[in-house]
Amino acid sequence: MDYILEEVKDFYKVIKLKEFRRTEGVMFDVMTKSMVPKVDAIDRVLHEKSAISPGTVGSVEKAWYMHTHQEDNLFVLHGKRYVELYMPKYGKVESFVITPDYISH
Repeated sequence: MDYILEEVKDFYKVIKLKEFRRTEGVMFDVMTKSMVPKVDAIDRVLHEKSAISPGTVGSVEKAWYMHTHQEDNLFVLHGKRYVELYMPKYGKVESFVITPDYISH
């Protein structure tokens, strides 16, 4: 599985898309079914500059999404996304910056 760049089992996995073709002005990459074997839906979310998601919830300024019964796959097509992941089993926050061209951790 040479497409897995980094993984902590049952927490997160960073994968690299497979380069399909490069020609002048064109970068064509693919994500094969083996990379993400189960996809139930694809959501397109567009954030305007400096948007925060989720926003403030009541008195909580920095709210979190908690998806206990699903596995999420984040695919950034444009712009930059700051992501924090937390799992009680590991007891720490992992922070990432994700763009179409790189992922820093």
